[in-house]
Amino acid sequence: MTRLDAAFLASVRALAAELRGITDDPDAILDTLDGELDTADVLGELLTLRDEALSRAKAADDRIAAWRDRKTAAARAEDAVRDRIAALMDAIGEKSIRHPLGTVTLRMGKPELIVDDGAEVRLPADLVRLKREVDKTALRKALEDGQKIDCARLGNAAPVLTIRSA
Repeated sequence: MTRLDAAFLASVRALAAELRGITDDPDAILDTLDGELDTADVLGELLTLRDEALSRAKAADDRIAAWRDRKTAAARAEDAVRDRIAALMDAIGEKSIRHPLGTVTLRMGKPELIVDDGAEVRLPADLVRLKREVDKTALRKALEDGQKIDCARLGNAAPVLTIRSA
């Protein structure tokens, strides 16, 4: 495992600060850090660990998708069996049958509710529920433009690491 502990980072930080006092050439600083502390090897190990973690995450996603497909197929199979049970109940002409493996009852369900497109603007207010939510894009823009809003504020930005694989 990579030796990326607090002591190692402190050594890197101290040597980098000392080198910046001598030169502003980033290549010279990186080369010296690598020669003294093997920082390029450490970075390489970390990038390899990242690639392996990404591969494991992708494999997990693939497994999840496969299991989701299996679940969907099993649910369809269960629906098909229910349809066959309902057909048998209808053919027998009974509404309820007791069996050692379970009691089966066939009844009429609730009528399906069909709502036309655009009904939310034509229905009376007591039959409509409106969802109120924060427009975060507009709120961010207002705050960035200097508008004062007592219940919202911009926090401190976190550093963003960008990695372009070779």
